[in-house]
Amino acid sequence: MNIKTAAMPRLAGPWRIVALGFFALAFAFTVRGALSLAMPSWQTEFGWTRTEISGIAAIALLVMASVAPFAGHMVDRHGPRPLLVAGLGAIGVGVLMVTLARSGGSSWLLPVGFSMVAAVGFGAVAQHVIAAAIAQRFESHRGLATGIGTAGSTAGQLLLMPVLAWLMLAGQWRNALPAELISS
Repeated sequence: MNIKTAAMPRLAGPWRIVALGFFALAFAFTVRGALSLAMPSWQTEFGWTRTEISGIAAIALLVMASVAPFAGHMVDRHGPRPLLVAGLGAIGVGVLMVTLARSGGSSWLLPVGFSMVAAVGFGAVAQHVIAAAIAQRFESHRGLATGIGTAGSTAGQLLLMPVLAWLMLAGQWRNALPAELISS
């Protein structure tokens, strides 16, 4: 057996974590950035001011900052997998709540879905969690692997935000969010 092919399966696992971390951060940060793209539509549909919508973002940041130390502790204690699965699930539920919001009786779903439920997910699917997951699996090339994995937070947005903006161009912000497929 060739030494290079024998070493290949051992290396595939850690690099898979890098790729999954990249895509998880790309998704989480793009959903976070969707607020700025949807703001004009939300102003029109819900009659909210930019200040009120910015308040939703500010609350989300506070929730994320509160979750971060607990997320770090959970990675140390239970590993990154359950935390990332739960975090991505919270983001999904939060997006579903946002897409179900309608002006009038259910408009409360938007701020609660984004600034509470999804924000817990944003705090769990964060750079420090991905960096810790990668550091736990790499002895050499740790810096390179961490750099690639955490680049999803910015490079992922660079790839996904234009698609999201294009989908929102028609003013149909719900159609741009994946949860709308579930709630239709």
